[in-house]
Amino acid sequence: MHIIGQEKILNKIDSYSLSTLPHNICLFGQDGSGRHTLVKYMSEKFCVPVVTVAKDVDYEDIVEYQRCVNDKIFLVNLNELNEKAQNKLLKFVEEPSAHVFVVMIARSEIGVIDTILNRCMKFKLENYTKEELRQVRRFEDDRLYEVCKTPGQLSIVDTKSFNELVSVCEAIVTKINRASYSNTISIAQKINYKEEYDKFDFNLFLNTLEYVAFKTFKETNSEISYKVYNIVNRYKSKILTINNSPIKENYIINLLTNLWNEVA
Repeated sequence: MHIIGQEKILNKIDSYSLSTLPHNICLFGQDGSGRHTLVKYMSEKFCVPVVTVAKDVDYEDIVEYQRCVNDKIFLVNLNELNEKAQNKLLKFVEEPSAHVFVVMIARSEIGVIDTILNRCMKFKLENYTKEELRQVRRFEDDRLYEVCKTPGQLSIVDTKSFNELVSVCEAIVTKINRASYSNTISIAQKINYKEEYDKFDFNLFLNTLEYVAFKTFKETNSEISYKVYNIVNRYKSKILTINNSPIKENYIINLLTNLWNEVA
């Protein structure tokens, strides 16, 4: 199985045998960074099947998992679990059976309870270089490698929709000081929150708006574009714990409202 990038993590995984593989592993990286690909790599290397743990897992499920008599990797998305749900996993990670390997994924350590973090081997996925991203998918438009930060983001983008997205972001940066509040907020309807694939990807919208604002500032030394860049950059730091659609939509509405209030 060929994986682009993440050599340090791959080398560490390759240094293990099944008997030395940690029973609790946390993989931290943004959406599309390859966390699931690394889990698949471990599954193939150690010939162990993967079981995805549902976000509504209960104690009875966990007890049943611990009774398994064959080696299994249990995949848990911590960003889907609140603190109460994460606490249900403690028995899983504190008392691992010989056949149980728990691999947990999250965007970052933010929002993950300490009792889980303290019992895991932690791996943080590295940022991808432009050269690595070009190996994933080739585009003539080099701006895509400025905006798409992960293989997953590159896999869902196309040139036509990207150009449309850039136009929307350019309009925000250059016209928001003259736009009405209603027109500004209407942009939130163009974002994909729940598998609406005819709309702009949530993360790509934020990355593109940040990119366009900074590029405009460098070219024009515009105070407005600099304000937009700083506000977007500040908001992006909050997305690590955002997972469900209503919160994402509220997040974009709040961002646009903040932009309109501070720039318009």
